[in-house]
Formats: sequence, structure tokens, C-alpha cells
Amino acid sequence: MRSLLAILAISSILFSCGSSNSEEKSTTKTQPWSLEFNSLRKSEADCTGDTCTYIELSIPVLSGGSVDARSRINEYVDATFREALKSRLPEPNSMAPFPDLAESFLEGYKLFNMEFPESDAAWYLELKGDSSILTDEYFTAIVKDNDFMGGAHPNSYTTIQSFDLEDGKRIDILSRYDSASVYQMAEAEFRTIHQIPDSIGLNDAGMMFENGNFALPENMGLSPNGLLLYYNSYEVASYATGPTKIHIPYSKLESVNQDLANH
Repeated sequence: MRSLLAILAISSILFSCGSSNSEEKSTTKTQPWSLEFNSLRKSEADCTGDTCTYIELSIPVLSGGSVDARSRINEYVDATFREALKSRLPEPNSMAPFPDLAESFLEGYKLFNMEFPESDAAWYLELKGDSSILTDEYFTAIVKDNDFMGGAHPNSYTTIQSFDLEDGKRIDILSRYDSASVYQMAEAEFRTIHQIPDSIGLNDAGMMFENGNFALPENMGLSPNGLLLYYNSYEVASYATGPTKIHIPYSKLESVNQDLANH
């Protein structure tokens, strides 16, 4: 009888442990990727004019997927926003919570006005990642940075970087596609956008490429229909020219890859 009770007790314990392990596995199952935006806007409390100094943030945050991949991507985005804020703050403490950093930006404007009371132009800073792209295979962080903090004109800068959702690592665009073809297609599109014929050198047409040789932009990423290439103002042209956005369809790149594979 005692032996039977012991067997039943052991069986109960084993069943309980098995159920616990099953429940733990089910709760740790990888969830689908999703994208949300943490939005924040702060402006002067005592503004009386039509235009107030303000700061507006829209921070993309991924959830789901593997912990390692998600952490890598979210850490990159967080660091990008903090680095962009750091240079605009009176005290470069970029590790504070974002609401505190926003208040610090407004405080910087007050300090500036105290030192230069004749300058009454309002400031603004917009850091927005709401154009970022999430697909089943990759995430492309697109962060648009627009500001005016005095000076002759507003400033803008766009950062683009794609990540593989398998491991959260940055995607090297030129390792995925034939680099020579990307250069060729990008230059052809650049010349089309700026109406520069092949017979004229890029710098002769007013561009600012090093030694007059075409170069790909610093910011490139994947989009649903093709490669996205973005030249910021001053990168290869004057401020008056503005930024240049180039789109290279995957269909063209895949056609080139097939031709190379057949040779």
C-alpha cells in the first residue's frame, strides 16, 4: 500500500513539473513583431505670440520577435534620438528620460533669450521616426530631424538604417546586391533628378562630390518596393539644392543579379 502511495506521489510531482515546463514554454513563445511610436510634445508655457518654442518627438519602438534582436534595434533607435538631442541641450546629459530632455531643450531657449534678449525668434525641434518601415524580414529606421535654433534658415537631416529581424544586426546593402549595379543605377537616377546629362561632370553642374566622382549617400535602406537612398542637404549639393531621394526598384536589381548568375 505504501509503495502504491509513493508511486502515485512521484507521478503527481512529475506531472506537475511537466505542466509547469509546458506553461513556461508557452509563455516564452516568440510573439509577432509590432511597431509603435512613443510621442511627446512640449512647448513654452507662457507663450503669447503666434509661434512658440516647442519640441516634438516620435520614437519608434519595436515589440515581439527575439529579445536579442529587439534589444539591438531599439537600442540603436534610442541612441539615435539621444545623440540628436544631446547637441541641442544646455547640459549634454542625454541619458535622462525623454520628458526631462524635452524640458531641458525649452530651458536652453530661455537661457539663450536671457543672454540675447534682442533675438526673439522661436525655436523648434522635431525628431520623428514615424516613417520607419516594419516588414516580416526587416525593419528600416527612418528618423527625420528638423530644427530651427536661430541662424539664416532651418536645418534638416534624415537618418536611414535597415536591420535584419533574425538577429537585429544592421543590413549591409552593398553585400546584398551587386555594388557596381547599385552605383550605376543610383548615378543614373541622380542625374535624371537633377537634369544632368552624361556629357557633363557632376561638379561642373554644381554638385559637390569629392574629386567629382559619384558616391553613394551615407543613408541607405530597404523599403517594400526597392532600395531607398537619401542625400541630405550639404552632403553632395548646396542647401539651396536641398536633399535628394533616390529609389531603385528591386525588380531592376534582381534582373542584374540573374544576368550575373547566368554568366
